[in-house]
Amino acid sequence: MYSETRRDLPTRQVTAVKTPLPSDNLAESGVTTYEIESITEERKRRFRWINWELAIILLILVIAGVLHGYNMFHYPYIEDDEGIYSSEAWSVMMHGQLSPYTYWYDHAPAGWIFMALWMLITGGTAIFGQVIISARVFMLVLQLASVLMVYRITRNLTGSIFAAVIGSLLFAISPFGIYYHRRVLLDNIATFWMLVSITILVGTRSLTLRRVWLSAIACGLAVLSKENAVFIIPALPLLVLIRSHKLHRGLAIFGWTVVSVSVVSLYFLFAILKSELFPPGTLPWDTSSHVSLLGTLQFQAARGKDGGLLDLNSAFWKSVNFWVRGDRFDNLPDPLLTVAGTACAIISLLFFRTNQIISIIGLGTILMWVFLARGGIVGNFYLLPILPLLAICIAMVLGIIYNRIGGYFAKRNISSSVRGVLAGSVCLILLAGMVVGTYSLTPDHGTLLPQRYVRLLTSPQADAQYEALNWAFAHIPPGSVIVTDTYAYMDLITANRGYKVYWYNKPDLDPQIKAEVGNWNHIDYLIVTDQVLFDMQTAHLTMLADAYTHSKQDARFLTDGWQVSIRQVIHTTAATGSAVTAPPNEAGLEALRQPIWRKV
Repeated sequence: MYSETRRDLPTRQVTAVKTPLPSDNLAESGVTTYEIESITEERKRRFRWINWELAIILLILVIAGVLHGYNMFHYPYIEDDEGIYSSEAWSVMMHGQLSPYTYWYDHAPAGWIFMALWMLITGGTAIFGQVIISARVFMLVLQLASVLMVYRITRNLTGSIFAAVIGSLLFAISPFGIYYHRRVLLDNIATFWMLVSITILVGTRSLTLRRVWLSAIACGLAVLSKENAVFIIPALPLLVLIRSHKLHRGLAIFGWTVVSVSVVSLYFLFAILKSELFPPGTLPWDTSSHVSLLGTLQFQAARGKDGGLLDLNSAFWKSVNFWVRGDRFDNLPDPLLTVAGTACAIISLLFFRTNQIISIIGLGTILMWVFLARGGIVGNFYLLPILPLLAICIAMVLGIIYNRIGGYFAKRNISSSVRGVLAGSVCLILLAGMVVGTYSLTPDHGTLLPQRYVRLLTSPQADAQYEALNWAFAHIPPGSVIVTDTYAYMDLITANRGYKVYWYNKPDLDPQIKAEVGNWNHIDYLIVTDQVLFDMQTAHLTMLADAYTHSKQDARFLTDGWQVSIRQVIHTTAATGSAVTAPPNEAGLEALRQPIWRKV
């Protein structure tokens, strides 16, 4: 536990004592020439260490930036959630609305509000050309900041540069992490705010009340960016408890809790002010149809209910299998962080007597696993907020071993450089054992790992989506009604061609849009991906399916397993607003009969 500095004590009387500064004349203070030389040499040594550490940090950031940034616009393909969040951020910036459609509280909006601020600062599409591109650059900025915070957290917890380097590099070079950190996902934004909250709590030798309040605000923003961040909250007040001074410990814990809850409560206050907290009919006077926060939370909690941890066929265990073994399509697992990181989180609990802060970080990691194992829907990217914690847990355990080995040899008067080499060698051997042991769980035993990095840096998977957009601008007439995968939404509506554009699910699921479109015969073109086809089958999007079966393919683009097709709807009569019965296109029907795989 760190000691509290005198300036943090509220009532203690302190006598001011002038300490010689670097600019003071040490000789006049009665210091001998030998002592002056010793002090000067110590300052030079510290300065050299600071310079070396800054160089190490810059090198880590360069590695993270290259691995994340190189080819990030081309791989992976642009997933539909990216189109949704980017268009919502654009809607905030341009129209002051949380969504281009009815906002139904599917997620708290802080994530895309933060993204809208980024677009406002960078000029929207003025610099990067496309909203999606701008948003992916934003993900790069957040990733670099997150890598830096992983370094600072590990450095402060272990006191070891070696451990900090290990933790930040494990997080930065994770193939699974690179794949999903490139994507415009709320989980990446929530991860950033979560790390900000932890960094503030452990970032200095003393924890002031101001830092407690700032940490609480950051934690609240993490929850408002993605709701699953709420599961780390029980661990953070424990950090406040351990790190705060005894004279204001009660106030610090109470204040942190109140501030964080107050930030999260803004979400509920927004719903109350819009009369959208309760589902329709809950209150006697509320009989009109509308969206509701509590209704959506109930819907989200009930999605994909299964046995969770106790059911080997649950979504949780299927995702664990993906994280450890990968799949036959993208095949980008990270068994090292998933398996070894979790094991180190459990091991860290054993150090509670000697290092409570490290144990609390491990506890927070396990609490995030509890959320995933609860029994419910688990997307592959749900691992993202846990990923930096897993890297920190591995680095903390290795840091403890490093420090203890160094302490053992220090008692035997072995030089610091030799101690560092010996302790570092032992830790690197242990880390190599973790790598070999965990990657032996993958089907290829890790032999394809170099190919995975090559694919991350060279695959043109998203090019089919860009090519489809270029074709659309060249061939789809102005004023056409287009139903599209959400990735293309922003480019189409900002093209100044008078397109009437809808997300592919809105004509079926949004009553206002359904009434506006009328029927499939009012749709002119479809921009279709595998994801659209999957949702059309599983979500029973009947109007979309009718348009699809009455359409012909005008163009098809395929790069590295991801395809986009542009289809023209064949109108049977002039659109009159009434349903039209027409014989379906046989090719369209055949496509619907084929099983469609959806990338998650």
